[in-house]
Amino acid sequence: KDNRLEVSKKELIQKKMSLLKYRPSLVRAEDLYTFTDSALKKNGHASVKGINNNTPIFSFAKQSIKAGDWISFAKNNLNGSAFNSRSVYDELYKKYVSTAADEYYRKNMDVYNADYAKQVKEFKEANLLFAIMEKNVWGRANTDTAGLLQYYNLHKTKYIWTSSADVIIVTCNSDTLVKEMQQKLKDNFNDWRQITGSKGTDVTADSSRYELSQLAVSNKTNFTAGLITAPVKNQNDGTYTFNCLMKVYNEPGQRSFEDARGMVIGDYQQVLEDKWLGELRKKYPVKVNEALFKSIQ
Repeated sequence: KDNRLEVSKKELIQKKMSLLKYRPSLVRAEDLYTFTDSALKKNGHASVKGINNNTPIFSFAKQSIKAGDWISFAKNNLNGSAFNSRSVYDELYKKYVSTAADEYYRKNMDVYNADYAKQVKEFKEANLLFAIMEKNVWGRANTDTAGLLQYYNLHKTKYIWTSSADVIIVTCNSDTLVKEMQQKLKDNFNDWRQITGSKGTDVTADSSRYELSQLAVSNKTNFTAGLITAPVKNQNDGTYTFNCLMKVYNEPGQRSFEDARGMVIGDYQQVLEDKWLGELRKKYPVKVNEALFKSIQ
């Protein structure tokens, strides 16, 4: 909380000045002081000995700082009535040069820091890759319902239910709630939404068809309709999960399009990606320097 941080920052800025190729203007210091005093008193509108708001007062490698920029900074950091001495002006101007240098360095950090430039490049390329994948693969697969349905009809044998069940999956925040929920749900599966919903966020539940191998069970279980499985503790958050089996399908069966939609989307995305990459290879053929490749194997 003392001034050591500010001292360190000032020292760092001074070291950066040569790196940033700081160049002061040929404008005379006295003339700039007179212009500044006049501009502050006239709310930014002044012209003194050829100096106006567009006159460069100093520069860095790729940027010129103009008098108008300095006046805006001075107005925001000092009331015009308090600008009453050369010492106040000199101190404020030094602060502005340091501030401008720091801003220029931050905006051009990729030029002066190789590691930062590499990371920025990786971000840009990752964003470009994400955008083009979304356009050509992910977005198309999610919205092309006709294409998805056609793919499903041509590959139905890929989307088969193994032994499965219609299940209510219940998760409770404590083992006490588990016992209460299991007791209330016993022989009363039809009211599961009302029963589990009465406990707010302490109990969550959902119903769907799952393959038996997907169900969380503590040991080998004989799955039958009406069964409420023993709770399994979730190691990640300490909650408990159990299953209520409403109906069991022991024989394999065809998944409907809606049941298989998520799987179909994943497979269809791969088809679109392979097709797109094939088109790219034709348009941009890859040439391998075989001699060099063999030399690094």
